[in-house]
Amino acid sequence: MGERDREQLLRATFVLSVGRRAPLPMAQIEPENDALPQRAENLLYGLVVSGGVGYKKAYRIAGAHLGDRVEARLDLEQQIFFPSMYRQAGQPPAPLTTETFHSARRFADRLERVRQEHVLKAKDDLAYWRFISGLSAFLDGCRTRVDRYDVRLHQFVRGIESFLPTDAFGARKFTQHAQRLVTDSTGVSVVSTLNEMYRLRSKFEHHEHWKEANLSGPVPERTVVARLHQAEALCREIYRRMFANSSDNSHFLRTALDIGELWSKGGNLDAIWGAPFDLGLIS
Repeated sequence: MGERDREQLLRATFVLSVGRRAPLPMAQIEPENDALPQRAENLLYGLVVSGGVGYKKAYRIAGAHLGDRVEARLDLEQQIFFPSMYRQAGQPPAPLTTETFHSARRFADRLERVRQEHVLKAKDDLAYWRFISGLSAFLDGCRTRVDRYDVRLHQFVRGIESFLPTDAFGARKFTQHAQRLVTDSTGVSVVSTLNEMYRLRSKFEHHEHWKEANLSGPVPERTVVARLHQAEALCREIYRRMFANSSDNSHFLRTALDIGELWSKGGNLDAIWGAPFDLGLIS
């Protein structure tokens, strides 16, 4: 490890540790062949969902406690570090509490289980396909620089769409369904907000400028930023409530049929979702 990299590590403000009993010698513990790095990554994603964590660089270190000493290895040549996660601009960081870490752990455990089931049963019923696709979109949005609001908003709205029934495409149906999840304490119409959110998503998907979306407000550029922040916050809240709460709601997202049943007249979406998420608190 070079001196510069060592100094960066010593200045790290946050350390996650994931461990287990290692029966193999240190030389045989390879990050790419071991389950621990994936568990650490899942836990980090849980913190991104539960606490809005952001960072520019996160190194991944493999090591072992060998009786009287600790050996660690940082392989910079293979670029073994997690991609950057850019925290929502303009919003204060949420405090990391004990519950934040419990929530992140629940998310990590459930994500590991879901990925295992997805791999085992994907050929039969595409288990958790929409959830995994939506989560990938959300994380891709978080990895995108904050000045690329077109890419970020497009990915966050895609993440929201993965939670909706498969027939909820287009601005009208997107708004019709998503308005059941939200409110706005400032009195702004959630229908108008969600319509603009989806309209921007469509413009950005087809490489059009936000000025083509005919946005509300005296300063449309501020409206773009507000819709971006609201899309990110709602997407994050979906994964937090459905995948990181003390009640495990992940089975409702197992297949497209399960999601459709959840949203049906006979489903219990309102009871599971809880109080509407306040978009008025996000600017």
